[in-house]
Amino acid sequence: MIDGGALTVTLRRGVDGLQHVVAAPEPVSLTRLMARRAPEEAARLAGAVFAAAPAAQEGAARAALGLPVSARLARRIVVEALRDHALRLGVGWPSAIGAAADLACVRAASRLDSDGGSAGDGVEDLSRALFGEAGPPRRLADFEKWALRGETAPARVLGHLWTRWDCRWCRAAPALWKPDPAATIDWDAGEIGGGPVETGVAARLAETDLLREIEARRSRGLIWRLAARVADVDRLLTALRGGDDALPRPEPLAPGVAYADSARGAILVRGIAVGGRVVAFARLSPTDCALHPRGVLSLMLARLPKSRCAPLKAVAALALEAIDPCLPTRLIVDEAA
Repeated sequence: MIDGGALTVTLRRGVDGLQHVVAAPEPVSLTRLMARRAPEEAARLAGAVFAAAPAAQEGAARAALGLPVSARLARRIVVEALRDHALRLGVGWPSAIGAAADLACVRAASRLDSDGGSAGDGVEDLSRALFGEAGPPRRLADFEKWALRGETAPARVLGHLWTRWDCRWCRAAPALWKPDPAATIDWDAGEIGGGPVETGVAARLAETDLLREIEARRSRGLIWRLAARVADVDRLLTALRGGDDALPRPEPLAPGVAYADSARGAILVRGIAVGGRVVAFARLSPTDCALHPRGVLSLMLARLPKSRCAPLKAVAALALEAIDPCLPTRLIVDEAA
């Protein structure tokens, strides 16, 4: 589990072409922090310790430790994911390519009720702010029309990429994580099933019509991963409209192991309690998996544009947006690059 510190990505040109260096904080063990605590206390602490997706962190811990996940907590998980998505789609994406941000998305998301009230106008306001009156695109033909109309900030970014950027940039096709109770998890190495796995939001939505069709047309590049956030916003808004029974919840995978969906992807937790006290606790976040030396971030950076005329810094910045590490992140582009 990586926590604290900062992530630095440096790009420079050498005799062998464009090189990237990823410097991440050292992994930190949670076992000592959680040891001897009551399961309820440990689950609350998991939500308090991590600034990124605290409700999802708590939910994954509760499911791993065999504790119930209330409808109120499930709603908090959905709302915090939507707020995270809105910040990235409305501010992070445009900023990465030097375009104007749209704070209306963030304001609309801030009006969502996370305490169990009705979906209300906040859901529809957020949908309009991100997708316009037509709503979220669910098939490739609708996605193209939405992106090229450019009514909203994320549409303008994706329209720019769709028409102007080489779809080969940042292509990467690592193994995609699926909820498999039989898969072995190496909590220290950040590996599942014996190797690095992509556990980000794109892995969760890979089988939707939209992502399948984008992959068939443009492969698993930047647009495919960014469009996963579009599909996830659609999924979560639909869940809020459906009431408590429609809300996705953290799920157990195996005894003492569970996962919760966050805006960045799946948060996996191992929690073992004996005699009413936690004796083992570990966590694997989407960032942990993405920053594996052979993980998706390294694979994407290896496919940055080679041409000196290409918008290298914008492409790299948007690659980081697609991964969205839950760490302060600094991108350094060497002058020669």
